[in-house]
Amino acid sequence: MRIALAAATVAGIAALIALTGGPGDATARSACSSAEIRAELAAFVDAHNRGDSERLDSLFAEEPDFEWYSTSSPGQRLGQEAKKRRTLIGYFQRRHAAGDRFDLRSFGFNGNSAGQGGGYGNFEMRMRRRVEGYGQGDWFRSWGKGAAICGGGGAVRFIVISLGTVPAR
Repeated sequence: MRIALAAATVAGIAALIALTGGPGDATARSACSSAEIRAELAAFVDAHNRGDSERLDSLFAEEPDFEWYSTSSPGQRLGQEAKKRRTLIGYFQRRHAAGDRFDLRSFGFNGNSAGQGGGYGNFEMRMRRRVEGYGQGDWFRSWGKGAAICGGGGAVRFIVISLGTVPAR
């Protein structure tokens, strides 16, 4: 009887690890909702504008989930540099010191996709952006897209954000 109970317990633990991704994952991944991602994107804009490095750090997935944060000028971050999670917070600190600010204007949720290790939610956004010393310091348009992994209890972590500058008409 004890052997059967022990075997059932081991099987149950193995099934739990398989469902949650293992002991390293704080929460199981789940489908993202539009409201969850929209709220975390607003938190990203707020933390960026306030220069809150700790909050910014908490909003992005760690390796190996993190893919990239890229942007065109000003503050260009492209290619291999965009994929370096370890340089991300220092980059945000430099951009904040340069007077780089965002204003989220619209958000669109493009649904969930299957991904390695769990699903992720896709989104797009339109922002206004202002940077001291860029142009005349006026707001300009910046559009982008991104993806996030979501977990139980509302945990959302960005794995991709790409922003581009939209030329003035």
